[in-house]
Amino acid sequence: MNIQEKIEYYVRGELSNSEIDQLWIEFLRSPQWHEYFMTYLHLMSIIKNSKRK
Repeated sequence: MNIQEKIEYYVRGELSNSEIDQLWIEFLRSPQWHEYFMTYLHLMSIIKNSKRK
């Protein structure tokens, strides 16, 4: 599973505690992935809010 998939699974609540820990370690090692994660969260929020209207 690549990091993009891990982020998607994390957001959906489908990672184990150890997988979550590894993901956050990856964010610390590569801050650009944390930026990607934050962007992903914002986009998902926009999509969710647009469906409500």
